[in-house]
Amino acid sequence: MTKILIEGSGCIGDSCVANLTSTEWIFNRPSLMVWADNIYISEQDFSFLTSGYFVRSDSGISEDLAIFVEKMKSEGIAELFNPNEVLMPISKDSVLNTVKQDLSFFGTPGSEKDSNGKYEPPFIENGGNHFCPVALEGIYSSLLESRLLGCTCVMDPDKASFVFTRFGNSYPSSSAAQNVFDELYSVLVPELRVYHDYKIFCSSNKKESCLHGEDCTNNRRENIDKFFDDLMFLRENKDLSSLKSLIENKEQELGSEDAVLKRAVLKDISKAQKRLFDSYPNARKWMKFISAVSSSALAIISNSPTEALLPIASLLGMSQVVDASIEKLTEKERWKIGFCNSFIKK
Repeated sequence: MTKILIEGSGCIGDSCVANLTSTEWIFNRPSLMVWADNIYISEQDFSFLTSGYFVRSDSGISEDLAIFVEKMKSEGIAELFNPNEVLMPISKDSVLNTVKQDLSFFGTPGSEKDSNGKYEPPFIENGGNHFCPVALEGIYSSLLESRLLGCTCVMDPDKASFVFTRFGNSYPSSSAAQNVFDELYSVLVPELRVYHDYKIFCSSNKKESCLHGEDCTNNRRENIDKFFDDLMFLRENKDLSSLKSLIENKEQELGSEDAVLKRAVLKDISKAQKRLFDSYPNARKWMKFISAVSSSALAIISNSPTEALLPIASLLGMSQVVDASIEKLTEKERWKIGFCNSFIKK
């Protein structure tokens, strides 16, 4: 089974909050559901996404999103989890302390409070993007949760770039190896476009100028049902199933230091990919899913002043909840990150 966790809720003290940026994949990369059999979504994010208030200024998009995410659950795609049940208190403290120290060493100080008591929080800049404390908590918590749940943590490319930089040698206080993360594999699956092809997530505020006329606003549930009918059909494709099985069975070889062995597996994947291409000769736009894996256990990669992103003590605390060995958490299993982009097949 191919399982992924969507980067989401960050832990704040004893609670977790919904992370709005974890929805980018739904709007722009819904074909993740073609590749992944199950997608872990935090209960907090699920509750907020189905509340109907995601975009308070646009009831249409909020309504579509609520129906869409509920459909994910009813089709057995979304698998909910509670971060508070996965992360023990000591682990959450570790994440919070890591965020605090990273901001201190790598970040830009926040502003002073203005006359209204408002202020800009401190942040770390990477590639023109600013990562505030809540964003960092979401990233670090999700990395840890995915490791414990035994799956790949999927985040948008900007956040993946930040993680690669954070554990590379770009920051002054980090002496880790430059190639901390290596590409494990990449695959292409037919891309489904929710807006253009299925008239989903149309703005109710622009109803009169919408190119779809009233078809989007008057047939929300029907349009979403059509999308999921096509999605489930794609998921049952035998060539896609063969490609998934091949990667799942050969993942250890993919991560091998034996270059000859790895090339042989990649060649088999290329052949399986071609068979999938041949299944959809008229599909031009494909989603590219890239899986990157850490060169070693992330807990011992960083030589920053925090000593490690997630101290071993935290991992020991979480082992009481998650059925995983200490050896798996600290040495054998490596950290996996996934991200997506579009590819036009010529």
